[in-house]
Amino acid sequence: TFDINSNNVGPTGATALAEMLKINTTLQKFYISGNNVGPTGTSAMAEMLKINTTLKVFSIMGNNVGPTGATALAEMLKINNTLQKFWIHGSKIGDAGGKVVLDALKVNSTLT
Repeated sequence: TFDINSNNVGPTGATALAEMLKINTTLQKFYISGNNVGPTGTSAMAEMLKINTTLKVFSIMGNNVGPTGATALAEMLKINNTLQKFWIHGSKIGDAGGKVVLDALKVNSTLT
């Protein structure tokens, strides 16, 4: 478990963490809530979650994900087959972001 909640890592820090998590093979839970990662950091996290095969829990709550970040996460949810829990509430995804995430959940079969 790696919990870096509420540390203001921003998009640059989120991108660096995503690069590390692409090659990490042991972590199962990652929490990056309340860090102002924005759409750029969110997109980096989504790309990482397309590759990482060990994370089962991912929380990006309370970040300014926005519709752009939500779209990146939705694309990841269509591909990722290891996540079991995914938290995004309070991330300002808006109606458009909500729609793409809901559409992705139609094909995701691992979230519980």
